[in-house]
Amino acid sequence: MSVEDGGVARAARDMAQRAHQERLARVPPGWYEEQHRRDLERLRSMGAGVGDDAASAQGAGLPQDRGTLLVRTDFTRQDRWQALLDAVRTPSEDDFLPALEIVEDLQWRDASVEDLVAAAPASGLIVVADAAALASAELPVLVVNVEDGVAEELRVTPAALWSIENNLSIANMDWEDFTAATGPDGVFRGFD
Repeated sequence: MSVEDGGVARAARDMAQRAHQERLARVPPGWYEEQHRRDLERLRSMGAGVGDDAASAQGAGLPQDRGTLLVRTDFTRQDRWQALLDAVRTPSEDDFLPALEIVEDLQWRDASVEDLVAAAPASGLIVVADAAALASAELPVLVVNVEDGVAEELRVTPAALWSIENNLSIANMDWEDFTAATGPDGVFRGFD
């Protein structure tokens, strides 16, 4: 890889992401929840007017200029989250990857699709790592296509996520192309 094709930058980013995930893997179970509870208590004691998690999440907003977001809303299965990250970072047979901005913040714990859509840009994709995704062996994330504030949903396996993210982000295909290719269970696993 050369500097011109972004190989050095990609390798550095991948190395930093791996190091971050290794640090996260060493965090004891329940630490995030306890730390979040302490932070909320500290803010309340300072009179910050912090409400429940859903209200806090709606007020904070999601990144507005970072492209497709992968938002973690289930913090109960660290090993499944790590498996999902590994899966979406594994290139396809043709060396394609989804371009994702990872949002791993406890303020989004148990956030609903409505909460995420309200806090996201008016148009774009949001990929949600929710309890249903992390509980399934296939890790089918919820992809939310937002157009002018209106959301449509579709479950997608990590191996097929690159296809929907890459093609929709450059308007190469339409949302309906993917919804028409879902399996009987409503999950998009790629085109046959």
